[in-house]
Amino acid sequence: MNRKWIIKLLLAVSLVFVFQQSIFAFSDVSGDPAEKEILKLKERGIAKGMANDIFDPNGKITYATGVTFIVRALDLNIDHMRFIKEPKASDYYTNVRDDKWYASSFINAQFNGIELANDILPEETITKEQFADMLFKALTAKYDLAFITLWMEIDDEADISPQYMESVQKLLISNIAELEDGQFNPKKEISRSEAAVMLYRTVLFVDSLN
Repeated sequence: MNRKWIIKLLLAVSLVFVFQQSIFAFSDVSGDPAEKEILKLKERGIAKGMANDIFDPNGKITYATGVTFIVRALDLNIDHMRFIKEPKASDYYTNVRDDKWYASSFINAQFNGIELANDILPEETITKEQFADMLFKALTAKYDLAFITLWMEIDDEADISPQYMESVQKLLISNIAELEDGQFNPKKEISRSEAAVMLYRTVLFVDSLN
């Protein structure tokens, strides 16, 4: 093969690589505060787009998406479990159809510590405190963790629902969650970008355990 053909071949290979990169990269996260975390989660197969190359960082998280993200981030599964009958999402949740893309995530959640109401609405958006609670429950169900006795001061502590307080506190202590100007904003609908930050920090936290 002469030098001219080698150059053409190398050029073709480089163009294919660039083309693949553009196909698989999210086109709408450049400049987002969580750009790095989103792309890192994408590399690990945790963060997937809404369609093609769109991640929609400002979009709100639904129970379906939130559960799926957490299941992927913590690699929750039922591979080690044995069942007399194959479990179906509809066996446990009245509003989760078995043919939906998130059905398997709800099954994995059911058996891995994520406490969900049986009449949960998968397409309903969730708040920051609700996402934090699901994440913490899944994390502590999978790993035997000990936390230091510490109470983080939160300016809007009174707005946090009592049943979610422990989860919020422990995630703050673990640096998985963070405050914004002293506030947690528990009742705010969490965005995909905000969830990505907490998920990536969870991944790093788990990595530090190994």
